Amino acid sequence: MSGSGADRTEKATPKRRDEARRRGQVARSREINTGLGVLATFGMLAMVGGWLLSGVTAYMTTSLATSGDRGPLSVTDGWDAMMDAGWESLRLTAPFAAAGVVVGVVASAIQVKPGITLEVLKPRFQVLNPVSGV
Repeated sequence: MSGSGADRTEKATPKRRDEARRRGQVARSREINTGLGVLATFGMLAMVGGWLLSGVTAYMTTSLATSGDRGPLSVTDGWDAMMDAGWESLRLTAPFAAAGVVVGVVASAIQVKPGITLEVLKPRFQVLNPVSGV
């Protein structure tokens, strides 16, 4: 019971806080990241929604208009059609992905002082040991 947070009467010392930060143990709220992500998504839709709709409409119009012009599809024709669709969808969704990355980094930086610690990246094999839980 001595390790529970309810028994503590004093705040952590600056040294302990720095050690916890080096280990990557910082308090962050998932709700802030999620909320800002949703706001960014709706903001992006408000800004580039017309462009997105016109891009999807143009691609669908072109692909459906030319769908019956050819004979039987070969494997390479099918592959080319799928690659074109993939690149077009990537082009249309890239602004949303970029906004998501930017908002995620900013939301984390707002909550926690930015810093890269190598301690967090070290693998902890004792966590993966199945015998330790027996």
